[in-house]
Amino acid sequence: MTKNNKFFRLLGLIIPLYLNFPGAAAADSATKETEESTNGIIKKTGDTVERYHGAFTRKYIDTVEWMDSYYGDSSYAEETNRSWARLRLDTVFKEEESAELKARLKAKVIFPQTEGKIQFLFSGDDDDSFDQDEDDGSAFGSGGFSDEDNAAAALRYVKVHSPNFISRYDLGLHSRDSTYRLNVSAKQSYHWGIGEHWNGHISNRLWLFTSIGWEDDIKFEFDRLFGERQNWLFRSFSKLRWREIEDYSTFEQRFSFYNKLRGNSLIAYEGLAYYQTEPDEETGEKLESTELRIRYRKNLWRPWFFTEVQPAVGWPAKNDYEETYSIIFRVEFLFNQSERVRQDNLMD
Repeated sequence: MTKNNKFFRLLGLIIPLYLNFPGAAAADSATKETEESTNGIIKKTGDTVERYHGAFTRKYIDTVEWMDSYYGDSSYAEETNRSWARLRLDTVFKEEESAELKARLKAKVIFPQTEGKIQFLFSGDDDDSFDQDEDDGSAFGSGGFSDEDNAAAALRYVKVHSPNFISRYDLGLHSRDSTYRLNVSAKQSYHWGIGEHWNGHISNRLWLFTSIGWEDDIKFEFDRLFGERQNWLFRSFSKLRWREIEDYSTFEQRFSFYNKLRGNSLIAYEGLAYYQTEPDEETGEKLESTELRIRYRKNLWRPWFFTEVQPAVGWPAKNDYEETYSIIFRVEFLFNQSERVRQDNLMD
């Protein structure tokens, strides 16, 4: 039996069991009880800081917000003006490599007496800051910069300029490669409507770290809902990153199709690519990897308990771009004080 057949036979055994997990019915009931007391994620600008305004309908807004919150997206959590915490436990299996275990924690605490303008952030992650996990645990791509033992804590001040334009200023302590550094950062983000069906988002964050200098991230994101029940979301995400201490910049591109399934489950089909402007020291290549993956996520048992499976095939430079398979099993505890959208108001 070839390695490809073994891989797909494994998926054929796992996914049917996963889709029919006996705890799903209990989770549906628990989630419905939680959601019946809410009227939607967005009640006013103070609850959710400007996302998808202007030409978009309430159903459009609620559907996109629900998909982001359901996946525990930390960029979504940054936009909401509520306290939030996420503990993520991953088991990563890659072809011809040993299994890898990862535990990642992110949290945001809002000081209510400041009307959400002052926040405390913590991230114990592979990434540099609270909202820097857009790759969502890719088995093949790192975005070009490889760090170890990353953790960050910061105080943030939020300034709302208009319903679509916001600034965030951080003062924090950051650990990278077992070295602690102070840093300050400023981020500006802007949302706008493109015609009747598209939403755009652009942001730029500039850091200054003690001893290692400046860093900068620029991100572009474009969304569109489609389908008869508006239960599909297409998203294009692009990120360009530069570090003064390095001799190159990195670029990440991701195309995603999210599908809201009936019940408490969501599936995403994604294509990813990671590129850097100078050849890698180890591989001698600029293209780090390309990847195709599926992310199936389900809410089980309690409204804050999620499981996810991510089968993927990648073509990494370190394997001479040979076809390489991986699968990630994820358990996640997501505590989100923001109000959750009732699913029967979205796509059913």
